[in-house]
Amino acid sequence: MIKTSLSASMGFIRDMETEKTGEEIHCSFYRTFGGLNSTIGAKNTFEIKLDASTEKIYFDRGEESDALVLEREAAANIWTIATR
Repeated sequence: MIKTSLSASMGFIRDMETEKTGEEIHCSFYRTFGGLNSTIGAKNTFEIKLDASTEKIYFDRGEESDALVLEREAAANIWTIATR
């Protein structure tokens, strides 16, 4: 589970879609209905389904390249925030 938050009063999220590519999961987020400041359909908690082969999680950044946000440390089998 991931929980999102806003840094301003705009940009509420209503849904997330994931795509598995090899050892990576890429997440795309969709804004709420009714414009940028609307809370219609807003959610802030989303589930990412993982399997044993998943090593990295990326978030879609629109026009920019997807951003690496989480990495699995294989030895400890824990997820950490990516520092790259």
